Amino acid sequence: MEALTAWIVSQLKSSSGNTIGLAIPAMTALMGATEARHLFAASGGIKYLSRQLRSGGKKQASAKTSSDKKPKTPASVQQLYELTFCLWTMTYELEGSANIRADFAKDGLAVAALTELVSVAPREKVVRVALAGLKNLAICTSENDAGPAGTPTIDGAVFLNDMIACGLMKAIDFLKDRQFTDPDVVEGETEMLHNSYVYFASFSL
Repeated sequence: MEALTAWIVSQLKSSSGNTIGLAIPAMTALMGATEARHLFAASGGIKYLSRQLRSGGKKQASAKTSSDKKPKTPASVQQLYELTFCLWTMTYELEGSANIRADFAKDGLAVAALTELVSVAPREKVVRVALAGLKNLAICTSENDAGPAGTPTIDGAVFLNDMIACGLMKAIDFLKDRQFTDPDVVEGETEMLHNSYVYFASFSL
């Protein structure tokens, strides 16, 4: 498992979409086990996965505003969805691991990547998974593993602060004008994030 994880992370470090495409099936399978998810995080996987998502999101944004208006290829959108799915899966380890919360918080990269995907909104399924990941980040706590004594607490408040800085609320307002096949799901996620934002803001005044 260590060798497979190391190979996947090495592919995530690459800027080539072709090599990432080869690694995605293995990474998706790896995410099925808690032990594998922790190993992936310990290998720096969250950082490199977030970088790939930011890169993919920017490409989608560029394609969306390009003069030729060519439609996005299904393969590129599917790849973006699968990468987002893997990052969302990793958020289920937030509650039990201070190290994983720290990895998600580093440089605000993960929140920025997910927020950009919501803003670009390449496809409904990508938006839904990105919102689900942001929700898990917003509600996570440090109760089960606070981390080493003397280190800053990393919990949902930290991630909400990053979301505000990245303009997530503006992106959510934009989503309200979109037509989704299952609007209740998207509305539920966005309402929860908005309520969390209001709650957090009340302590910041």
